Amino acid sequence: HTSSTATLSGVEDVWRLVMVLGLVGSCAHGVRHLLWESWYQRHYAREYARETWELENYAKGEKEEMVGLFAYKGLDRTVAETVVAAMSASKTFFVALMMTEELQLREPLAEKGQRAAAVASCYAVASLGPVLLSAPAVDLRPYVACASGLVLLAWLGVRRASMTMLHV
Repeated sequence: HTSSTATLSGVEDVWRLVMVLGLVGSCAHGVRHLLWESWYQRHYAREYARETWELENYAKGEKEEMVGLFAYKGLDRTVAETVVAAMSASKTFFVALMMTEELQLREPLAEKGQRAAAVASCYAVASLGPVLLSAPAVDLRPYVACASGLVLLAWLGVRRASMTMLHV
């Protein structure tokens, strides 16, 4: 009877360790994502301001860059010139197009909503730790399965949003 109790205690210790590592990893991932998004917001804003300045001060050169880019991608040069002339009529549209086509930078997702979601998920995951780790007699396997399912669903949602560029 003593060896089965020791074995049960060992299994509980392993599950507890898995939970702690999962919670720490989830929190670290959330913080890393939050910091990366903050950096990307600033980087995009700097590049957007630079492209806007270039369009205002060197419009001919910027338009020629886009014509060259479209011609390189296979569009006839005369058609590319017509298309760029039409698209450059709207400054904000044209700058956004330059950001995407020339610099390969897509517009960041909604800043406040994204940050709030990252912080909320970090706190939610972190708050589960004391609850799950406080009761030694609790079988943690259902909690691990539930947490794994939730993490998988969250990850799939983030992947879908990043692949389809949906704003969250």
